[in-house]
Amino acid sequence: MHAEWSTVLDGLERDLDALEAALAGGTPETVASLGSLSAAWEPPVVATRIPAHLVPRAVDLLTRQDAALAQLAEATSSVRSQIGLLSSASSGAEHSAPVFLDQAL
Repeated sequence: MHAEWSTVLDGLERDLDALEAALAGGTPETVASLGSLSAAWEPPVVATRIPAHLVPRAVDLLTRQDAALAQLAEATSSVRSQIGLLSSASSGAEHSAPVFLDQAL
């Protein structure tokens, strides 16, 4: 796919806006919607160098992407931890005492 730089940056901004909104929503449904962002994405092919006037916009996008990726890594780690707790609580083993989950974790 050959594209112009402004079109490429527009698409990256739309995807990043969706990612940031999903991360800010923090619900399983919004985070689950992230799969559709990466599933169909292919790096664009641009035949020319980025024009100087678009460099600040591209740098801003990169900065925002790095921040979103850090948030995503943190959220993934939290979900893995919660799954581990749920798995151990619902492993099917009989417990001699009641088992409670603290939803604040």
